[in-house]
Amino acid sequence: MNRTHNRFFILLLAGAVMTTALLAGCGLKGPLYLPDDSKPGQTKEKAKEQTKEQIKEQTKEKKS
Repeated sequence: MNRTHNRFFILLLAGAVMTTALLAGCGLKGPLYLPDDSKPGQTKEKAKEQTKEQIKEQTKEKKS
């Protein structure tokens, strides 16, 4: 009987760890999406700048 309790506890603990990992996601806050407004001829630096500007605008909107 003690052995079944140990297995149950281990499964419960493993489930809790997996649930926590899934809920944590990747650690990013905000909506998880890929920005689609980057154009094919655009450099990565410009795309990063636009993304930073969008994040700043979103945080300003949330604060208002």
